Amino acid sequence: MRGRLLQRQNGVALLLIVLVLFTSSTAVFLSAVNNTNVNLIAETSSQRELVEAKQTLLAFAMAYAELFPNNPPGRFPCPDTNNDAAGLPNSPCSSSDEPGRLPRRINTGPNTSFKFSDHGMANDQRFWYAVSPDFAQGSSAVLNSTSLGTLSLDSQTDIVAVLIAPGNLLNGRSGGINSRGNYLENRNVDGTTFVSNRVANPATFNDRVLPIYRHEVMTLVTAQVVQLVHRMLTTYDPDNGKPYPVDESTFLAALEAAPLPDWFKDNQWHTVINYSVIDNNHVSISFNGCAITYTLSSVGQPKIERSQASCEAHP
Repeated sequence: MRGRLLQRQNGVALLLIVLVLFTSSTAVFLSAVNNTNVNLIAETSSQRELVEAKQTLLAFAMAYAELFPNNPPGRFPCPDTNNDAAGLPNSPCSSSDEPGRLPRRINTGPNTSFKFSDHGMANDQRFWYAVSPDFAQGSSAVLNSTSLGTLSLDSQTDIVAVLIAPGNLLNGRSGGINSRGNYLENRNVDGTTFVSNRVANPATFNDRVLPIYRHEVMTLVTAQVVQLVHRMLTTYDPDNGKPYPVDESTFLAALEAAPLPDWFKDNQWHTVINYSVIDNNHVSISFNGCAITYTLSSVGQPKIERSQASCEAHP
């Protein structure tokens, strides 16, 4: 059982790595880091492991509906605020979005777990992590393509989660206790409104922050939702002989009758889908809050194409 879960986790992560190449925040992060010679090797390791941790969190969010049936894809683990040896997230999550430690792992069933990162375990440099409450595991909030991230970073908003590599302790502070103020600087201590830019004196700020934007999450989640819709449409068999529903109202009626997962209706995905007929063999699907238009084809081998790589809207 555990071997199968790990294989599934690795498979999802591999798919995610391909998809995440279409997002921009990793490149922005890497170009923004101050590439000095001081502690360059340690910083490069932290940068790489931050990106790996982000990919793993996105893989977890994408697999959430499979790992925890009847729950929607797109949820993230709670932070670990007590920093105990097990490294498990809080259960339930705090109602706030203040940072804690990135969990080492999360239990997904008897004797099975999903591993995130062991970075910094040996030198008290575990990553810190915060998540928007509506996207956190256990939340009862509706989660679909219109859900908004409540975190910000350097005045950029609509961020679902942030990862922080704390760097060496500054200003004579000592570690060993689970106090954010001992490890993080500036507004990163309080959370919600995070900063990554380095101030004039690097001796007073050495946090490295990597965001997870809502458009990155929904790029993956809408791809998963459109697969469900596509499977429904490939079995659509109306009396009029048309391969697809003839208009949006007929499409929504077909969705209502389809054996979709409970989370689909519970999270109101049917209210954010837009459907349009292109011709007898092609229809388009889009989602409110996402700039991708998916084109579904019934010609030859049924397939899905998308108008752009990311949900992010471009001017």
